[in-house]
Amino acid sequence: MSLDNRGIGRKGGISGRGSIIFLILLSFVLIYITESGPRLLNSFRQFTYDIVTPVTELIGKPFDALRRTSNALSDYTDLVNENAKLKVQLDELRLWEDRALRLQAQIARYETLLNVKLDDDYNYATARVVADIGGPFVRTVLLNAGEEKKLKVGQAVIGASGFIGQIVSVGSSSSRVLLLTDLNSRIPVQLEPSGMQAILTGDNTGEPILDFFNDEEAPKSGARVVTSGYGGQIPPGISIGDVRVTRDGQAKVSLRENLSRLNYVRILDFVSIKTPESETQLPDVLVSKSTNTKSQGDNVTASENSETETRE
Repeated sequence: MSLDNRGIGRKGGISGRGSIIFLILLSFVLIYITESGPRLLNSFRQFTYDIVTPVTELIGKPFDALRRTSNALSDYTDLVNENAKLKVQLDELRLWEDRALRLQAQIARYETLLNVKLDDDYNYATARVVADIGGPFVRTVLLNAGEEKKLKVGQAVIGASGFIGQIVSVGSSSSRVLLLTDLNSRIPVQLEPSGMQAILTGDNTGEPILDFFNDEEAPKSGARVVTSGYGGQIPPGISIGDVRVTRDGQAKVSLRENLSRLNYVRILDFVSIKTPESETQLPDVLVSKSTNTKSQGDNVTASENSETETRE
């Protein structure tokens, strides 16, 4: 009995020592895992990514191709629609071009028929606005050109978009321009397409007033305002602006040129139309005919008077 108990004890001691050794080894393993766990997890995660990434790309390629195909089809549809619109616009432009060419030819025939004398192209000098010498009651600007460029008083000055005023004084190397908005400005103008004649009067505001037009036909908003050429100093047909009728019925003109941002301007060299120095004399033949006609008329009158006296 004692021997068996001792053998059993030895076996129990051996198994106990083995458990202790196992626990010690397990603790070392746990310590190692605790110390190097993040590195192992990162390595395992990166290894997983390396495997999953190519697979994901391979799976996503059909979807990418499908998305590109869908975008290409959408762009193609947009291009087809835009092309159709452009074709419609092109057809309309061709109609307008054909109409413009026909009108141009028609106008040329009318001008030939009527023997119209067309205005020659105007020569002009270029100058720069160097100062705004206006005040509360004066709207003028100073140009860096004068007599050396053959500028004269009364010449028309135009900006990038239209007529802006007239030269009122000229020096050797400078000149002063009275703007359309000045209270002293009076410019004969014409409204298109009606052909109405009026006077553009400055009132020291940004929009001059239309005066002295036919009261039977009031100006309409949107009508184009150009110079009429009356007076002989300003050439006709220079664009000024558009009519704007206020609520109280006053006709004002919205200028095409922004007078607060003037930089370079052009001064037109327009030869003003002068009146004849003397009245045109009739030819001698016409004078003799008119004299004979007058004498015959006097004779007829005298004979009628004599017949009247005889009857009495």
